[in-house]
Amino acid sequence: MARLYRPSIPLSIQCQVAEVQLARCLTTFNSLAVPEKPLWMRKQILLTMLAKQIGCRIDDLELHHRPALVNRPWDARKKDYVPPANDPEHLIYLNATDHDIETRVRGVGAQRSDLSQRRYLKRVERNRSGKIKRAWPKRAFASSRRKQ
Repeated sequence: MARLYRPSIPLSIQCQVAEVQLARCLTTFNSLAVPEKPLWMRKQILLTMLAKQIGCRIDDLELHHRPALVNRPWDARKKDYVPPANDPEHLIYLNATDHDIETRVRGVGAQRSDLSQRRYLKRVERNRSGKIKRAWPKRAFASSRRKQ
C-alpha cells in the first residue's frame, strides 16, 4: 500500500488550534488578549502561553492528530482524510514525550496507541476480506503414515 498524502499544517490553523486549547485550559483566556500581529509572531505568543500551561518548553510542543492520520479513512474523491487532516477540531498540541507515548506506547486512557490501532485495523480488515483458507492439513501426518 502506498503512503498517503500528509499535508503541511498552515500557520493560521496552528494558531487556531493553540487558541482553542488555551481556551480549554484557561477559563480567563480571551483570544483578543493576544494582539493582532503577523501569524508567525502570534503563533510564538500563543505557544509560549500554552507551554507555560503544559509545563514544557516551546521547542517540545508538537501537533498531534486525533485520530491519527493512519487510522482515518481516505476519501479519494476529495483527496483528503475523513475528517480532513488539517481540521482544527482534530488537532492538539502535546509535548514531545507525550506525543511519542500516545503514538507508540498507549493511547488516551486505556485505548490502544495509534500504531497499535493501525495494526489492529489491518488485522480485522484482513480477516474480513473473505479469503478462502486452504484446507489443513494438506498431507497426512507422519505418525499416520508409519502405521500402514
